[in-house]
Amino acid sequence: MANTAIPWAEKAWNVTRGCTLVSAGCYNCYARAYHHRFEEYRGWGPFGEVVTLPEKLDEPRHWKKPARVFVCSRSDLFHAAVPDLFIRAVIATAQECPQHTFLFLTKRPERMLDFNFPPNAWAGVTVENQAAADERLPLLAQVDAPVRFVSVEPLLESVDLSRYLHNISWTILGCESGPNRRPMDPDWVRRIRDDCVAAGVPLFYKQGPNAAGKLVAMPELDGQVWGQYPERV
Repeated sequence: MANTAIPWAEKAWNVTRGCTLVSAGCYNCYARAYHHRFEEYRGWGPFGEVVTLPEKLDEPRHWKKPARVFVCSRSDLFHAAVPDLFIRAVIATAQECPQHTFLFLTKRPERMLDFNFPPNAWAGVTVENQAAADERLPLLAQVDAPVRFVSVEPLLESVDLSRYLHNISWTILGCESGPNRRPMDPDWVRRIRDDCVAAGVPLFYKQGPNAAGKLVAMPELDGQVWGQYPERV
């Protein structure tokens, strides 16, 4: 099934499988946990073996209802093991399905620089701490895409995005999940919220603890739910 429970998307389009650790945000990777849970039933190889799935390239052509589509929700399309030719085929399919909005999210924005994105394809990077923000966001600013966005998830420390938000159209924010999740200070969330409000950047606070400390989707922050999107261009 292509439907996804990720709050900011309606569909997940997984045209690759597998990934490798690149930074601190990967340590409790939910995709790796999912892979290990199900590989014995499906005959998958090791999670560190990145595989392209060309048989899935046509999937979006069969989705008639317009949707926000998360590209590679359990992998990274811009991993070094994915051939340029395959990435171009994925982007070409997105261009041929203008009814959908495709969200390309990576921890490897240096590879994004080699590609042009159609009007219905957004380019984003994941950052989890200040070092990742300082490394990836300047690269994202150079990507040729109609919308650039940042996913600050899992938020592992206080992160200053203020110097980068003039190149960003959307911020997604959330804490880590799972039994080994690392803590998130609400003041770290408030800092990013305040920076986004000051810069006029829409904020989507996807996941965090509620007043009772339970991890929930779309939690309130100081009495408000933040579920904002940028305008589609």
